[in-house]
Amino acid sequence: MLYRAGFLCFVARIFVNHGLFKFVMDGVVVSALSLVIIILLFFSLDVIKVLVSHYEFWFISALNAVHWMLFSWALGSSRALICGFAWFSLQSVSFVDANHRSFRQTIASVILATPLLVGTCMVLSFQLVDDARTFDIVVSGDKKAALSDMLEFTTFTLAVFMVKLAIVKRNRIHSSFPGYSNVPCVLCKATLRLRPVRLGSSRRHGITVEGVLVKLGRERSRDRLSKQQLILGRLPAHQIDARHTFAPISYLLSHPAWLRHRRGLRFALKTVGLTGYCALAWPMVSTLFGISSVSTSPSISVSALLVTVNGFSAVLGFGCTLVFCGTFVLFYQRELLKLVLLNFDFLFSSAQATLYTLCLCDMARWNDEHTLVMFSWLVWLLWALTLDALTPVVKRDIFRFSKRLAAPVMITILAANCTVFYVLIFSPKATVGGRELLRVTVHSSYVYSVRTNEIVLGRVVMMFLWCSRQVVLLLTRKEDELNLIRGFVEYLSPYASFPSFRAGPVAPSTSASCDDGRRNRLRELRLGERVVVIPSPLTDGPRQH
Repeated sequence: MLYRAGFLCFVARIFVNHGLFKFVMDGVVVSALSLVIIILLFFSLDVIKVLVSHYEFWFISALNAVHWMLFSWALGSSRALICGFAWFSLQSVSFVDANHRSFRQTIASVILATPLLVGTCMVLSFQLVDDARTFDIVVSGDKKAALSDMLEFTTFTLAVFMVKLAIVKRNRIHSSFPGYSNVPCVLCKATLRLRPVRLGSSRRHGITVEGVLVKLGRERSRDRLSKQQLILGRLPAHQIDARHTFAPISYLLSHPAWLRHRRGLRFALKTVGLTGYCALAWPMVSTLFGISSVSTSPSISVSALLVTVNGFSAVLGFGCTLVFCGTFVLFYQRELLKLVLLNFDFLFSSAQATLYTLCLCDMARWNDEHTLVMFSWLVWLLWALTLDALTPVVKRDIFRFSKRLAAPVMITILAANCTVFYVLIFSPKATVGGRELLRVTVHSSYVYSVRTNEIVLGRVVMMFLWCSRQVVLLLTRKEDELNLIRGFVEYLSPYASFPSFRAGPVAPSTSASCDDGRRNRLRELRLGERVVVIPSPLTDGPRQH
């Protein structure tokens, strides 16, 4: 309750910059900060050691630090100091996997803090905060980036990850052994590999999903329950059938025509893919460097030959891309494809890429040539993200394909991202243009607007960070290991979590023996007509498994 009161006082302190009441709110915020520090003492150091090796943890931490630095810069004065409380509080949320004692209270606080986080950012963007700094940051020449736009980008991205943590973590703790609790992890995930097995035939069409189990801590006892260790949680699918694809793989592998012409068909498919990839190169360059020209002077004359070449390349690249990527989709394993499509990394990446593509097409005034190029690269990106749905049987017997061949596609998309960023920010021959999507008159002296170029700049940063991670995974993971589909991880905790405060009437006991048994397991704290039940420390020793 003190933490939530501190967060509410933090929000109120943003609007109060004068008078004695601000010192009272500062005191509540400092008291709440001390409570957060006390909670940190209950975190598991062993889990933290594993947690800091995950990309998503550092992504949230960096985003949180940048957000509150910008927020304190916008507030200025003494109000900037209390931003340290908000930063420290949200940073402790990123350690939620190590917080097995008070994670219920943490998740409840996240549910309260996320709307307040978005609300304070929008109030600051609408210039409704007294004495707040509202200015543009000069990037290059006359190119400017508004501080409010940066805050909106960090706020909404941070809110998405906070909501994800709250939804996935909430009410998932359970017990598998007497006296122990299985604590599920949100950020800590296990790398999964696909191992072919036989399913009732001589050919290996079955797939077993295996996970890497990581032990925490040193071997201090023979009893495996006397120490914490990471164990693989409940998998959505442990064994899958590689023949369960959209195309009849069993019929194809046994067909005489495939056996005779399989090398030629593989070569033809790879030629189509390479043709589509190369055909998009020149239109992509002209599209990226022609965004501002199309936006500002659509009547600029271009030679008919250049228009013809660009249009032909765009159509050829789009057609070859659909044929190549569509063929792969036909041989995706259905259960694995479902897991990929429901994966947070895929949903987040595809949503960012789709919004990015739509805004770029809008900035190009939906030119046919440019639109085909943009959507072709979007298809290539989605293809690279869904390669986890290809089983080893398909990659070996059908395509003779390695997932590392998708790395050049991701690198090209990264290069295109950098070019877009240069054109919109640093290019002296282009001006940052874009169409106004939303315009709201907040008050007589300020009008709030959202433009496509502002959305594109935020998506460029996000695509660069997320695609860079995919490139590293494609190049470093083994061929049979999955990139996006990861295993749920749990660890055993011998300590009970702190219960939520639940109020209820105190009823007299009807049995003395019942009271005696309850005293052995519970301690009761009576407060007037309400009672808070607190579990006593566990006394049972570790059990053999």
